[in-house]
Amino acid sequence: MQKNGGNVVSYFLTPQGLVIDAVVGPVKADKLLSDARWAVDTYAGALKAAPHSPPAQANYIAMAHAALSGDKAHRLLADNSLVPLQLIQERVFEKLAGQKASEDRSDVGLAAMGFNKARQKGMPVLLVLTKAKAKTGVWDMPTSSLIAALGSKPTVQPMRNCVLIVLPIDELPALTNLVNLPDLELAERTTPTMVLTNGDAAQTVAISSHSDPREVAKLLWDAVNHERLDKADKLIESGHVREATGLLKLVKSSPQAGPLKARAIERLGGLQPSRAPRATKSATPIVRTADDLYAAKK
Repeated sequence: MQKNGGNVVSYFLTPQGLVIDAVVGPVKADKLLSDARWAVDTYAGALKAAPHSPPAQANYIAMAHAALSGDKAHRLLADNSLVPLQLIQERVFEKLAGQKASEDRSDVGLAAMGFNKARQKGMPVLLVLTKAKAKTGVWDMPTSSLIAALGSKPTVQPMRNCVLIVLPIDELPALTNLVNLPDLELAERTTPTMVLTNGDAAQTVAISSHSDPREVAKLLWDAVNHERLDKADKLIESGHVREATGLLKLVKSSPQAGPLKARAIERLGGLQPSRAPRATKSATPIVRTADDLYAAKK
């Protein structure tokens, strides 16, 4: 199982946003709970010892960290007690978590927008994970070659019905904070590599960048047709038969044969309206004038 990206840091802060403690790395629940209790108890002790002196409170917490100086985070926080988060988070993230801090979140924002579009429109997502950009707007050569290949036959047609997201793999933790993205199973440890998800961001398959383009096209068509069928079923349930019929016809006409196409054909057969009996022409009504009625009485 490949966790979503690199490391993570959990912070315990005062109501004013000052750092009491930091826990580096994905830890078990009992460890996080233990550190949370330590932070609460230590801060309560600082407030009790020096209720009106923030510097004295900071010194109290620094001494508590120093008593646990076998841990790198405690050593760092012993020298930086009760400082604002923004003044220390970069050092914690880069020195202790071993990750490069980045202020540029444009790729993450675009990725989140892509997943939102996929969810709204019922489209699969092809997530291409790659190295960080050497400079803005420029991907490394293997990633550029992969993107170009996706825009060529035989993958270009199904790709028109997918949302393509290209993201540095180190940005996955940030994306996970914005999108309900589960842990991903990757086809390889090297980049670029691909993950195919449904519109709700649930992974369907991991794809190697070295896969045969024909196999990639098949996987893409399956994902597209799955989304179309699911959307058609929902439309049928809500009474929108015409829109559902259009989606089912797209699945039926796709070049990917198999059970999904057969399912679409079966659904279409069930939606064919039964022919109503042809209405017979009624006789032309006889219109009587007042003179006719008078003559009839005679």
